[in-house]
Amino acid sequence: MKKIKYILLLLLFIGVLDVYAIDNCTNEEMKRLKDLASNVNFKTEYTVSPREILNDEGVMELVDVSVNFKIQIINDNEDLKYYYKDNIKGEKILINQSDLSERSFRDGENIEFQIYSYSKNLCTNKLLRTVKVELPNYNMYYYLNKDKCDTYPEFQYCKEFLKVNQDDFSKIDKLFDEYLSNNDKENNSNSLKKTSNNLYYIIAGIAFIVVFTIIIIVYKRKKRDRI
Repeated sequence: MKKIKYILLLLLFIGVLDVYAIDNCTNEEMKRLKDLASNVNFKTEYTVSPREILNDEGVMELVDVSVNFKIQIINDNEDLKYYYKDNIKGEKILINQSDLSERSFRDGENIEFQIYSYSKNLCTNKLLRTVKVELPNYNMYYYLNKDKCDTYPEFQYCKEFLKVNQDDFSKIDKLFDEYLSNNDKENNSNSLKKTSNNLYYIIAGIAFIVVFTIIIIVYKRKKRDRI
């Protein structure tokens, strides 16, 4: 009977050791979790919705654009969980991909995601990585001037995402006119250079033909005199 008790105690002790070995947070397990977290990316997509009102003349007039971003977790894993800090309340909120798909974020927001371990061992609930997602400001000047911005994309205020104050639109229009003027001067200058170069090649070609013709004539005369 005593032998059976000892055997049972020994088996129980071995079982406890095995459970501890499984639950223990080893360096290898932490490395695995950190590798999972480092492989996570946050993909952003956006939609632009114009906001129009009916003016005094009964015509719909654009007054603003609303830009909403969606964020998707790429390379998600069941051994990870995510928190993000609410910019309004300042609270840290547990979130998953399903929650994110129902949320929209505004342009200009800076969102901080914290990736924690969510494993079935003592490595769980460890902060693995912090990722900041900066959503750019949408440029309404670009939206209102798409035609000319598509024609002159090099103009400094023709970027779709750029922080621009609407009060500065009239100043930007003047800068655009200056840009066009300088661009026309540059094009004219390049055109003159091209014309000048073409004229040079034409004159050089004519001179070559004249010289070549003279050489042929002189050669034929000398040959005839010898005969």
